[in-house]
Amino acid sequence: MAVLAEKMQHCSVNEPIENVRDFGKGDYLIKVLQMLEELEEFEENYADLNMWSFSNSGTGASCSIDRVPNGLIRKLQHLYNNAKIGGELKAILADKHRAFRFLESLEGNKDWSLLYPNVFGTGKRKTDYSGVSTEFLEAYYSEIGNNRMVPIAKYIAGLIETYRSNSFKKLLERSLTGAWDNPEYRGELNLVLVKAAKEGRWDLKHHIAILDNSDELPVKNNFYKLHKLIHYFTQKSVFQNDLPIVDVSNKKAFNASQWVISMIQRDDKLDGIKSGLTNKGEDYIIGYGRIFIDSLNYQEVHFESILDTFYDVDFRYQKYGMTGLLRIFFNQSEYESIELEHYENKGQIMANVQCWLEKLGCFVNDYRAYYITRYQNPDSDKPPVEKFEKLVNGLVGERYKDDFYIKLKEIIFNTNQFIYEFQDGPKEKWDIEELKVDPLGNPSWNLCNFAIRFLLKKSLMELKKIINNKK
Repeated sequence: MAVLAEKMQHCSVNEPIENVRDFGKGDYLIKVLQMLEELEEFEENYADLNMWSFSNSGTGASCSIDRVPNGLIRKLQHLYNNAKIGGELKAILADKHRAFRFLESLEGNKDWSLLYPNVFGTGKRKTDYSGVSTEFLEAYYSEIGNNRMVPIAKYIAGLIETYRSNSFKKLLERSLTGAWDNPEYRGELNLVLVKAAKEGRWDLKHHIAILDNSDELPVKNNFYKLHKLIHYFTQKSVFQNDLPIVDVSNKKAFNASQWVISMIQRDDKLDGIKSGLTNKGEDYIIGYGRIFIDSLNYQEVHFESILDTFYDVDFRYQKYGMTGLLRIFFNQSEYESIELEHYENKGQIMANVQCWLEKLGCFVNDYRAYYITRYQNPDSDKPPVEKFEKLVNGLVGERYKDDFYIKLKEIIFNTNQFIYEFQDGPKEKWDIEELKVDPLGNPSWNLCNFAIRFLLKKSLMELKKIINNKK
């Protein structure tokens, strides 16, 4: 650069040429931006920068090359040419303590920690850092391709201003810069969004739009990635009144929630479910298993879809994320009636899951065969469907939910006896210990309890369909 060139002109060939003290990569980039500003039609040109660093200190000469790619230069040029923030960019690049991480984050399309207010040091060395200007932050977010979250973060900051509780207000006052990272922040923010939904200022679609991963099932009702940005606009008192337009129609969390909502809205216990979702601390009463089993009365439900929506890869039940979405929906001041007759989202069903379901299905069919044969009227060809229906509805209902283990032992005994005496099968084809393991072979009575009761109801509905088709 010109600074070094001037020094070189006044040095002999035997003298070392030192870099300008405290003159770092950011300073050189400022010079580059100034040079490029003078070039015509820069936007149509491709420009890479190789920064050569020579050294002859120590035991030998060395040379390192720091490449600044065209993409980063273009981003810097956009920021530099913005009249509102050009000076702010120069200050950042000229500060060697900030420039390195800033350039690294900008090039990698990552968040930069010093965009936001913070407190550094303690005691007498404590320093309050106010963060960058809102204009700079928005321009930065635009360059890293994340600007779509800015309007919704401003909107939520406005909701916080309106609906925050006293405890939330104290949290914000107590921890001005770090409140967003406090464990209490998430819970308080969720309460704000529920209050806003009640007054028609928030809804399920927008809630899904802010999730950290709206294509993840089971749903996780987390939006940690947005906490810091929301808190930034809260601190700066920068709000947006209009709810941004979002499209989540192709997101897994949206489609799965629509499926569950459609079944809840048709459920006989709709009022109780709504009460559990709209009253704080009562969501524990919601039994999704019963809802799925009862929905078999009027629509086809794939157990694979239930696994994909409510169970993780280790087949642990995960309902709280979905419950969080439903709480927003049923707290909305207005919501539509959803009719979804068919939903199939089986994800990537592993072979062991398929084998597990086939095994349980085979057991249920064996039991149905036993029961139909055992209670068949010898004077009629009509199978005892009504009797079987009464039995199954009792087994899958709330009455036997906790005592199903005892009933299952009885079912296994009768089924094994039938197979041995009437089908020349093994004496003990089915064993309760083998039936109460998950697809990975691990003991999981709750999952197997639900799966067997679900498949019993499904077997009943299939039998009724066969009988009706014969009429």
